[in-house]
Amino acid sequence: MVIKTSIGAWAYIWGGYKEDPIPLKTVVEKLSGLGFDGVELAAFPPHMEPNTKEKRKEIKKMLDDYGLKVSGLAAPFPSPSTSSTEDYLKAVKDNLEVCKDLDIPKLRVDTVDPPTKIPSGMDYETCIT
Repeated sequence: MVIKTSIGAWAYIWGGYKEDPIPLKTVVEKLSGLGFDGVELAAFPPHMEPNTKEKRKEIKKMLDDYGLKVSGLAAPFPSPSTSSTEDYLKAVKDNLEVCKDLDIPKLRVDTVDPPTKIPSGMDYETCIT
């Protein structure tokens, strides 16, 4: 098995970088130069803004030019406990479209809600299994 390395580009748009995010091109250049194999992208501004097919083509070309693959997509999701099923499924489909356009093998799903907020009146055991 070949071990590959990847870093979440989202780390450079939040936290200590919130006030002055590092541009995606800078992140990609640096990671490529350091010998990383890939990056986990974030479907959030400013890295994927606007989130359009055209922008995704630009990002794909940039990643190809620097020899990086995408290990996963950290994507926005509405709260499952307060959104409608239709809205949540739309977010899933929209994020899967991003994965398709960028050849991303994994979609990272963050529930947004703490484990104490269980959607649709379900019990904890059902949700965890």
